[in-house]
Formats: sequence, C-alpha cells, structure tokens
Amino acid sequence: RMLDKAAEAAGRAERLKVMVQVNTSGEESKGGVNPSDCLELCRFIANECSALELAGLMTIGAPDYSGCRTEDFEALRACRAEAAAALGREP
Repeated sequence: RMLDKAAEAAGRAERLKVMVQVNTSGEESKGGVNPSDCLELCRFIANECSALELAGLMTIGAPDYSGCRTEDFEALRACRAEAAAALGREP
C-alpha cells in the first residue's frame, strides 16, 4: 500500500508499472514472495492499488553450474499462468 499511496501522491498521469518478485528457489538470501502467495499479491495489486499496474513477474533462479536446472523458471511460469487466468489476462 505504501508504494501505491506514494505513486498516487506524486500525481503521476500513468499508473506505475510494478513487477512481483517470486522466490522460486526458496533461498533465504533472496527476496520475493513464495510461489504459493504470488496469486494473492497479484490480485491485491490489480484490484486494490489504483496507482499501480501489474507489469509481470520476475525471479532469480538458484545458482546452476550444470546448466540443467530449470525448476525455478518452471515455477515462475506456473505462477504466471495462474495469475493470468485469475485476472483474465493472456499468459
């Protein structure tokens, strides 16, 4: 709510585009919401924050030295599909 209020107070002509950071790797050293909380936050931004526009999701995957780890990005893709369906947007 603080960012929404600040953007509103700034008198912006356009809504401020924001990204939701999802901690898909579960690492304590990284920020972001848990994948299980992503939809709730996306709904909140879309429905309750008049000065914000949900622009998308982002993540930082766990370090992968093998070049084969895709789980973090698959989890982000699932979050995106769930949020898009719930908000009536294209995935």
